Amino acid sequence: MQHSIGKTIKELRKSRGLTQEELAEKIGVTAQAISKWENESGMPDLSQIVPLAHVFGVSTDTILGTGDIKKNEDISEIMRRAQSKLTFPLTIECLTDKYNVLLEGLEIYPNNFTLLINCMEIEISLAYPQNPVYDAKNAKALYEACEKHANTIFSYDDNVNRILRARMIMLMLHCANGKFEEARRQAEKFPSRADFNIHKMYSIHAHWQKDYKTEITSWQFYIMNLLHALLYGAVSLGKAYDLTEEPEKAMDIYKRLIRMLDIIFEGETKMPFHHVEGGDIYVLLAEKAIELGNAELAIDSLEKAIKYDVEEKENLIASNFKIESPFLSNVGGRLGDRYQNLDEIMSKECFATLKDNERYKKLLIDIDAFKERLK
Repeated sequence: MQHSIGKTIKELRKSRGLTQEELAEKIGVTAQAISKWENESGMPDLSQIVPLAHVFGVSTDTILGTGDIKKNEDISEIMRRAQSKLTFPLTIECLTDKYNVLLEGLEIYPNNFTLLINCMEIEISLAYPQNPVYDAKNAKALYEACEKHANTIFSYDDNVNRILRARMIMLMLHCANGKFEEARRQAEKFPSRADFNIHKMYSIHAHWQKDYKTEITSWQFYIMNLLHALLYGAVSLGKAYDLTEEPEKAMDIYKRLIRMLDIIFEGETKMPFHHVEGGDIYVLLAEKAIELGNAELAIDSLEKAIKYDVEEKENLIASNFKIESPFLSNVGGRLGDRYQNLDEIMSKECFATLKDNERYKKLLIDIDAFKERLK
């Protein structure tokens, strides 16, 4: 049986855990107006249908009663189909295919925040010039689409994770497009400390309930996030030293990061923390070593990078990411990563001087054997 608009609004409001006052505040009307709509003694203006749809994360057809809430396509199925389009290494083509599936989903659920933020993830992948899959031809249109999706999240979403991720994406894209004032405004929306996160709050909550097993897991997630942040920040710092023509400092940072990971995973198969947004730390160290005339250090670092993808990672996958580190033993399954394009790494121009090195030649043979195993 088809609901009236009032009954639909009431059902959606209650299912989202909103009071009439909270819903009214989100769309800029009075609580009395919400009450009238739900009691069917009044009707929302057409101009209020879109904000209502945004708040509830449904289509305008659902609000108007021309769509069936129960029969709309499941978001998880859309995400599954989108994810199935990816190939590794990633290419512009496979990311575009995934993006098109997400956009088709948005035609059904135009205000769904999960689809919106996933669209933004593809948009920055393709529209940010420093990404290896940068799509120069469509970058401007993707940037504009991303800004539109971000504004919807900023206006109607109440999920802090999505909002902050959307702000970070827009900061990066604004910078890449020369809109520095807009980027600065996004930066000012962030907290000054990185350690305010849900896992820290869960840890405190579990401690006072004397649920110490949950506390341990929550602190491990907390540490994992801080490690990711530290590694990304340190790699970015190293690249900034490069830009100020201080390669020795950059190389020292990469060497220290690797020693830190060796200590955390002492005697164990390492987790993929050396894969950060700025690149593989082993490869970055190898590049600096070549630049500074240390061929042996470069080969050592490349061997570690290749060894991970062709040996250690396979062992990790076979064990279902089971690790023993006291820092991260309960969160191993959340730390999977993708295979790198090893051919691309080894064909970097800076490594051309190593082509006659016997250890370098062996690495190329190991990579070919690894690719055969993946077929």
